Parts: sequence; C-alpha cells; structure tokens
Amino acid sequence: MAVDLMSVSQGDSRIFTACQSDFASLQTQLPSLFSEREWVDWDEKKGALVAEAHLCCGEIVVSRKPVAKLSDEMLTRALLQAIKRKGTSALPMSDKAQSLLNRARCAIEWELPLKLPSLDDERLLAAMDEWLAPFMNGLRSMQDLKKIDYFSALEAWFGWDTTKELNRLLPESYEVPTGSRITIRYQPSQKPALAVRMQEMYGQATSPTIADGKVILVVELLSPAQRPLQITQDLAGFWQGAYREVQKEMKGRYPKHVWPDDPATHQPTR
Repeated sequence: MAVDLMSVSQGDSRIFTACQSDFASLQTQLPSLFSEREWVDWDEKKGALVAEAHLCCGEIVVSRKPVAKLSDEMLTRALLQAIKRKGTSALPMSDKAQSLLNRARCAIEWELPLKLPSLDDERLLAAMDEWLAPFMNGLRSMQDLKKIDYFSALEAWFGWDTTKELNRLLPESYEVPTGSRITIRYQPSQKPALAVRMQEMYGQATSPTIADGKVILVVELLSPAQRPLQITQDLAGFWQGAYREVQKEMKGRYPKHVWPDDPATHQPTR
C-alpha cells in the first residue's frame, strides 16, 4: 500500500513510502474504504447476460460472485449497456416508428414550433433510461428487443399533444388530386419528397406544401412505368415550361395515356 506518492504530469508516478498490507486486514481496520455493488452486462461471446456481486475497495474489485437470480432492473441495465456499445442500429424499429423519428428530426431541423428533445443518435442513446427503459420489462436478450413498441415509446417521450401536432404539420402521406394518399419520404438534411405518377397530379396548379405552407414538397413525377420524368419544387413552372418536351416524348411512348395541353387544370386520373 502506497503511503507517500508523488504524481507527475509525464511519466510514471513515484512512490516514496509504502507498506505491506492485504485487503482482508484493510477491510477489518478501514471498513469505510469498501463497498458492495451489483455488476451486470451483456456478454457478446456467450450471447447471455452476466451478473456479479462485487466487493470493491474504491474502484478495485476485490472479489466477485455470480448472481443467480437477475431482477428486471438488472436485465434492463445490461441490455441498455449493450445497445449503447452497438449504437442505434441495434434498435429494430418498425417503419412506423422510424417514420415518427425521421419526421421529428426534420421538425427540429426546419425549426417548426414543437417542443421536442434533441434527437441525434448520441442523445437518443444517452436518454434511453428515460424513453426506452420503461418499455423493456421482461426482456432477457438482444433478440427480445424486437418485441418493443418503439412507436409508443417515442410517442410517450415526445408527449401525446406534441405527437398529434407533429402528425398534423408533417403528415406521413399527402392526398393528391385523384384522392390517392401518397407516402411522403422524410430524411433529415433532405427536402421531403413525394413520388407520384404524373397523371395523378393533373389539376394541381402549384407545388404541394406541408407544415401550414412553410415546407414545399419535392415532387417526383413518374411515368406510367413508375420511372422519374421530372423532379421539381416548382410545379407551376414545370407545367408551363419543361412539361411540353415531356408531353411530346410521352405521347409517342404511351399513346393510351392522357397528356393534356393544360395539366394544371386538367382532370387527374389514376
């Protein structure tokens, strides 16, 4: 045991005075130095949880014993530690949950008036005790993470009122002139996009918007074969300009489909 020690900024620390001792004697004479704690973690090689009871002297583990019966709290703690090491890719979110997360991230990026927590991957992992742990009761393995309702977990974290307003401002889909509801593609750092057959957008004179008109959708106008014909955020400008070249080419390729002279006012069709 070091009694007189000098710590230096570079190189090894220097011990001037030391005496021989052992942990058993220290525990008898200075019991305040010792503490007991439970340690639990996920063993990747074994594919199982490992739990131990540790006797510690400061940060030194003096002895360890396996814990046979694991509480739900210990199981959750171990799984959370494993997720933090693996990153958010370890969370098997459903498409519905991922859509909610993407839209919430976009709402923050576009500075919409919603009270949302920071949602970058680092913050998402750091806050798992708050939003994910309450939905992990009874889980015993990484495979069990598939059982979690991530949509409900995120919705509870955001708050029901905030989620409702998020769904209003940034809906999952947009109703085009034919009445079809087309899924909007949201990705942080990208503009929201709507991929739809050109014929279904006839009658839409200007570019569609969301978020009370604050966000303009990128429209990917598709051919009858579902191939992109034009990508635009200025639908009015496209109808009046470049559409003429598209019309000329498509009339020859798809003569049975409608290619009107004034698509901005024409009846849409599926």
